[in-house]
Amino acid sequence: FALNSWERKRLAELLKTPACNNQWFQKIKEIKQKQKEKEKKL
Repeated sequence: FALNSWERKRLAELLKTPACNNQWFQKIKEIKQKQKEKEKKL
């Protein structure tokens, strides 16, 4: 899960608001989980 500099800036902006922070956290967890599942299948 890599972020480029633009995404990092955007994420930093979003993290200033708690609701978005929570949504992003969930999103990132989901993405990481999916990546792990893909790796298991390979």
